[in-house]
Amino acid sequence: MKEFTNIYGIPESIRKHIDDLPYEVDDIGKSNSIVLIFEEYILKITTLSFDIQNELHVYKMLFGKLPIPKIIEYVEQDGKAYILKEKLKGKMLCDEEYLNNPKLLFKLATDAIRLLWNVDIKGLDLQNTFETIMDFGKYCLANNYINFADSDKCITNRFNDFYEIVKYLESNRPKTDNVLTHGDLCITNIIVDGDKVVGFIDLGLTGIDHRYHDLAILYRSIKYNFEGRYGKAYDGFDDKAIFELLGVKKDDKLIEYFLLLDELLG
Repeated sequence: MKEFTNIYGIPESIRKHIDDLPYEVDDIGKSNSIVLIFEEYILKITTLSFDIQNELHVYKMLFGKLPIPKIIEYVEQDGKAYILKEKLKGKMLCDEEYLNNPKLLFKLATDAIRLLWNVDIKGLDLQNTFETIMDFGKYCLANNYINFADSDKCITNRFNDFYEIVKYLESNRPKTDNVLTHGDLCITNIIVDGDKVVGFIDLGLTGIDHRYHDLAILYRSIKYNFEGRYGKAYDGFDDKAIFELLGVKKDDKLIEYFLLLDELLG
C-alpha cells in the first residue's frame, strides 16, 4: 500500500503482512510513538531508544511465562524501530465497560499485578532495574527530553526542579522488595476480556524492581481515570481497594516515591 511507504516509511518485510488491511491510529497511550491497530496486528513505530531495546529483550525472556503478544517482525531503519506484534483479543482496562463497574475493574487490576508477581524472577536475565531506570531518567534530564513545567504537579509540587527529585530519590531509596514489574502499569496497558486478564502491552520498561513501582503507577492510573483527568469522570473509586485486595498496606510515601521516579521518564 503506497500510503504506508509515503507516510510511515514501513519496511517491506512488515508491509507484506499488513498491505491493504484497514487500520486505525491509536493515541490513547499519548506516547511519542505511532501505533497502528489492525484486526490481527499492532504496529508500533518509534525512535530507537533504551526502552525499545529493552522491550525486545523482555519479549524474548518472558514469552510463555507471562501473557504478552508475539512479535511477528522487527526492523530498525533510518533511526526508527518498527515492531509488528500480534493483537491481544480484548479491551483495555480503561474501557468504559470497566470504569462503570469499579468492583470488576479493581479485581482485574489486582489479578494483573498477581500475574506479574507470580513470575519467578530467579535466573531471569532482565536488564531493567531501579538503577537502569534512574540512569535513563538522568539521561532524559541531561538531554532536555523532559521539562519540569510539564510534570504532574500533584506529584512534583514540593520540589523546585528535576535535579531536586533525583537527589531525593537517590537519598531515600526504599528497602529492596523485588518482583517482576511492568514498569508502566497503567490500565491502558492491561488487556482484559470479561472477567479475565488477557495480557499486557507496552513492555519497554519491564524489569525487576520494588513491587510498589507498579502499584504506584496502577493506583494513579485508576484514580486519574475515575477523576476524569482524561475525559469523563466515573463514580465508585475506592482509595484502598487494590491494596486491600492484594493484602498490601497502602503506603503513601512509597506511592509518591515511585511516581516521582516515573516523572523522570517523561
